[in-house]
Amino acid sequence: MKEKSEFSEVSSLSFLQASSQDLCILHLAKIFDNKNPKYKTRTLKGLIEEAVKHNRLENIYLRFADNLIKLQKLTDFRMPSEEFVTPNELKSYLLDVLKLPNIRVRIENIKLVRDKYIAHNEYIIESLGLDSFWDDVRFLQDLGSLYLSIIGRYFLHSEYFQFNGTGRNYVHYSMLSQMWWLYEMLGKIFERENLVYWWDNND
Repeated sequence: MKEKSEFSEVSSLSFLQASSQDLCILHLAKIFDNKNPKYKTRTLKGLIEEAVKHNRLENIYLRFADNLIKLQKLTDFRMPSEEFVTPNELKSYLLDVLKLPNIRVRIENIKLVRDKYIAHNEYIIESLGLDSFWDDVRFLQDLGSLYLSIIGRYFLHSEYFQFNGTGRNYVHYSMLSQMWWLYEMLGKIFERENLVYWWDNND
C-alpha cells in the first residue's frame, strides 16, 4: 500500500511538471503573439501600443535607465542614442527588438511547439532541431520580464518586479515563492534531508 501511494505521488508530480511546462509555453507564446486588430489581447506589442498613450515624459535619460541598459546587453542591440530617447523612439526600439532575427527565431520556435505539439498534438518536435529550446524559453521569460519593467517605469509610471541578472544561473525570486508547493511535494516524496539545495555553499 505504501509503495502504491508513493508511486501515485510520483506520477502526480510528473503530471504536474508536464502540465506546468505546457502552461508555461502556452502563456509565454501568447504574450509574444501579434496584437489582434479586433480584440485587445495580452501581448507585448499590444501593451506597448496602449501604454505609450499614457506617457507623460518628454525624454528618457539613459544614464539612469538600468533596465534599458540590461535590455541592450541581453539583445546586443543598441539604442539610437547613448544619452536619451523620446517615448516614441523607445516604442520603436522595443518593437524593433522583437523583430531581430535571433529573437524572432526564438519566438517562432516557441509558437511552433505550442501550435504543433501542445495545441494539435502532432509529435514532430524531434525533427525541429530545438536543442536549445528550454534555454530559449528562459531567454524569452527574461525578455518579457524586462519589457514589463520598462513599460511600467517609462509609460505607466509604476514599478514592476525587476531581476538582477539574466542567464541560466539566475532564478527569479517570484518564481521561487510561487513554486513553494513543489518544494513541499519533493520533500514529501524524497524526504527533505535527501534534497540538495543549489544555494547551499557548504559542499
